[in-house]
Amino acid sequence: MSVYPETGQVLGLDGTHMASLALGKTHAVAISKQGYVYTWGLNNLNQCGRVEQAPVSSSVSPRRRGSVVVCEPSEHLFVKDIPSYCTQCGLCSARGSACPIPAFTRKTGTCSCGPGETPCLRCGLCRSCGESTQQRPAGDTPTRTHLAPARVSIVKAQQNVKVSSVSCGNFHTILLAADGTVFSFGSNCHGQLGTGDVRSKTDPQLVVLPQDVQVVQVAAGANHTVLRTSVGAVYTFGAHKMGQLLRPPEEDTYWHATPGRVPGFGPGCESFATWIGAVGDATLIHSHTALIHSEDVIDAQLVASKNDLFIFPRQVGKEYVAIRRKHGSFAHHQLGPAGLYTSWCLESRHDILWSYNAAEMRVQATSVHLATPKEAYGDRMDSLAFLRSPEWTVPLESPTHCSSTQLGISLLSCTYGAATISKGRLWNEKDFINSPEHGGSPTSGRSVVCRFESTGGGWGYSAHSIEAIQVKASKDVRLLGIGLYGGRGEYIAKIKLFRLPSDMSDEQCAEMLSESDETLYDCGQREAAALMLAQPVLMKANHWHVVSAKISGPSSDCGATGRRVVECDDVTFTFRNSAISNNGTDVNVGQIPELYYQVVSSSGEGVTSEDEKPDDYVNSRLFSSTSMDTVSPSAFLALLRVLDWALTRVFESQNEVDQRLWNTERAAATALIVMRILSRYVLLVYRPTGDTEEPSSSFADTVVLLHSALLTMFDRSSDCVQEENFALSIVLNEAIGLFVGISLCFMPSLHLLLCHLALAISSPIGHPLIAAVIGSIAKRDTLLDVFLNRTDFVRFPQLSKQLAEHFTMDNQRVETLTALPNILRFLYEKSFHETN
Repeated sequence: MSVYPETGQVLGLDGTHMASLALGKTHAVAISKQGYVYTWGLNNLNQCGRVEQAPVSSSVSPRRRGSVVVCEPSEHLFVKDIPSYCTQCGLCSARGSACPIPAFTRKTGTCSCGPGETPCLRCGLCRSCGESTQQRPAGDTPTRTHLAPARVSIVKAQQNVKVSSVSCGNFHTILLAADGTVFSFGSNCHGQLGTGDVRSKTDPQLVVLPQDVQVVQVAAGANHTVLRTSVGAVYTFGAHKMGQLLRPPEEDTYWHATPGRVPGFGPGCESFATWIGAVGDATLIHSHTALIHSEDVIDAQLVASKNDLFIFPRQVGKEYVAIRRKHGSFAHHQLGPAGLYTSWCLESRHDILWSYNAAEMRVQATSVHLATPKEAYGDRMDSLAFLRSPEWTVPLESPTHCSSTQLGISLLSCTYGAATISKGRLWNEKDFINSPEHGGSPTSGRSVVCRFESTGGGWGYSAHSIEAIQVKASKDVRLLGIGLYGGRGEYIAKIKLFRLPSDMSDEQCAEMLSESDETLYDCGQREAAALMLAQPVLMKANHWHVVSAKISGPSSDCGATGRRVVECDDVTFTFRNSAISNNGTDVNVGQIPELYYQVVSSSGEGVTSEDEKPDDYVNSRLFSSTSMDTVSPSAFLALLRVLDWALTRVFESQNEVDQRLWNTERAAATALIVMRILSRYVLLVYRPTGDTEEPSSSFADTVVLLHSALLTMFDRSSDCVQEENFALSIVLNEAIGLFVGISLCFMPSLHLLLCHLALAISSPIGHPLIAAVIGSIAKRDTLLDVFLNRTDFVRFPQLSKQLAEHFTMDNQRVETLTALPNILRFLYEKSFHETN
């Protein structure tokens, strides 16, 4: 191979534009933009796929006309000296066909082209001829073993074949035509040409495959070949001793020289090949595993919405499948025998899955929640479990119709959930920010213009196909990227953006504004994958721009019923056909369905900058994890009013039994949330550890009100605890837990501790205050100093003073009831005599 010294361009390829290039060990193959094949390099094993006869002058020396004695390949002797002409091919031993001396002036003997390598000093052959293992019979026309770049003719059914891709092994080449047929040429000593034998071939050979097989990718290893079909099957042939064919041997001697399918890939198997590669004696296959089969869907019960799909089998032992596109999840779950008698219904507005078991006549509602390991967070997730019930849900889709009470309860539950999650950090903040559901998608905060009203399918691609469309915007916008259809595997795309100088300018004169790297993408059917530019590009108003995309991969979906004019966000986009498009994309059908852009304001900045964000966005930022830890006395008072409202409805009774139960249960759940929020907020203000300054008297007033509300509830519940009131029992247990949780605030001094203990001792059997006081005492680290020595302590003086004012029991009675014998007798009776 020779090149121009000034430019480095390969001689023989002048004026030819190449689309792809592949290199073997001693040869090279290039594919032009027109699909023609060009080869050059060493051709001793037919690796160039063509044979050229060396021109022989009429003045051949008598020595060359007779029999030529050729040295063995290892016996040649070449030296650096003055070159001369080869006795076999007649070319210069140093420069071959690139010798500048005209052929008609060449004579026997030395060549005057300059210093270089001499022929073999023993037999007179140049190095290229000497490396050939075969001796040319006397009188035959010499053939060249080192070929300059030239086109290889590939003919099928008397028509020239257009080649889309190429792959080279050590000494063989595999070509993939645009129609899916495969050709091979080069060395065939291992059957790597796929012709069914190991005989040498001098021209390209058609690889015979089954009629229903369409190859979409080829790969050549050192001495073997790998093919991938459109349905994900893999075929191999060639050298097999290293196991690179991935299929067992057969009885036929040349089984490895015939294309054979690799087990485990393609139709009828669980895996489908999406990419193949071959390096040396290794074969690489990238595959996707089918998690759902047609037989699993035919006899199953399907429940679906636009974001979710559930597949419930009708056979015992099979798992049901849940696919949630919005959450990006695919999961299998055990259903059990109960699934045979269960019908399912998905209510997408509230994101609830309803089920009806006909055998047990039971209706259940299942809501979606974060599946966090229980052992990682303990009871914190259990405290949020009741929020998954349908009574707390609000519609996710418009239009929505909810009562003010329902919205208020939902807001209250969200406040509690946010406060709890903020405290526990139950999520990965980086993943949360970057997730598509929370604004982390490539197109979040951006505008999208779609130019198609419907979708189609079967849009194929060749090695040289280009999708392009012209677009003009009525305002200055920044183009962020485009959307491309996929849906049937993985694709590789490269996008470009041009600007036309004028409305009627030739697209060949367009100015390139941006070009992306080759990007691998995939997406679901009838969806568009977002391919973003490295930097936003300004599209000037009323200027025509050309958006082009070069796509390679399997056939994909396409757009249909295109619109020439589209209005979006007060911007009018006009589309028209592009001359660059050679694969059918135009205004009506094709690719490039979406453009992602950002409107530019008069100041030159995007309208979605921080200074111009809408009010609802700014207001939404007020509700954050930081605000959950900011507490004010007014917040306490508001929560206490809600608690009073809830407790009033828990204790009241109505004539209508169903309505009473409904109101009671909803009020009880509201009381639970309020008490848990109050527990968190009290401990935020009155921290049990540290030498912090005592909060103001306003906070002390709210704690006193909470203390009074709990004591009042304990007194009221003791009168009706014998009734079958499930809601009341739940609220009572939560109230006792609240009292125990913040007991350091209710008993911050020795006097208050003894007052509560005296109140519990004097209470009747079964009074809830007894459990609350005993639980509070059990939380303390030391009790001996308190009960024996009466060691005084005061944690919050202001709070202690205000709480002491609300106790009506005189100090003498407190001293009597809390004497050590009375305390021991009280604890003994509660521990051993009372079973409840």
